[in-house]
Amino acid sequence: MEKTQLVNLQQWFDTYLKGMYGSDEFINANLKLKEEHCIRTASEMRYLADSLNLPQEEKYLAEAIGLLHDIGRFEQFVVYQTYNDGRSTNHGRLGIKVLREDFVLEGIDQQEMSVIETSVEYHGVKLVPSGLSGKRLQFTRLIRDADKIDIFVVVRDNYKQYLADPQKYRIEIEFPLKGGCSPEIINAVLKGEPVDYRLVRSMDDFRLLQMGWVFDMNFVPSIRRVKERGLLDEIAQMLPQNPDVQGAVQRIMSYVEERLAKAV
Repeated sequence: MEKTQLVNLQQWFDTYLKGMYGSDEFINANLKLKEEHCIRTASEMRYLADSLNLPQEEKYLAEAIGLLHDIGRFEQFVVYQTYNDGRSTNHGRLGIKVLREDFVLEGIDQQEMSVIETSVEYHGVKLVPSGLSGKRLQFTRLIRDADKIDIFVVVRDNYKQYLADPQKYRIEIEFPLKGGCSPEIINAVLKGEPVDYRLVRSMDDFRLLQMGWVFDMNFVPSIRRVKERGLLDEIAQMLPQNPDVQGAVQRIMSYVEERLAKAV
């Protein structure tokens, strides 16, 4: 991808977002949350691409994917007032629909277009389809890592904002804030297995599930990024301090250390 093509995508993104905002403060706050997430995820993609020494044109491609990966989220929230796919629609496939209807990728190399669409469609699925290969697989793995890195930040920061002033908090809260961690979530984390999102019953469940994302991180720079920024430690402090939950947390922390040690 050329730099001018990335700039064109950034300009389209800005214009598209301006057309989504309206008079509803709740909707606007949640759209802003995702807008900022997309911009930061593009930055995380550039960081990972730099860390992996990808060619310059692939760095531009990585940044474009980061910016566009959640483009379906905006229409999703305006229509359904939720980011929960199970209660609305698959935001990855909706993102493909938006990109195609607006001819956003027109003029981009066919192979790069395929990489972008594949990454958008599969960035949030539980498991990457087994048929992916080559650049489509590589960049899908990259965006899955970059997305996770920034969602760690989103969950941490928004929980702090809620605690600071619950009455003024305008972001969707999908699950009860308390409720402990379910045995099913704890057991899956202890086994290092992907957790079924449908099992989540509380924000405690979601935080532990989120920490367990490290088992699904594909690149060592991604894990190093999360550790160096202290994101796991901060989220762990928000969890119940009982032995079962802390055992799962320790399993996660040990995995991170083992993965980084092997990369030395």
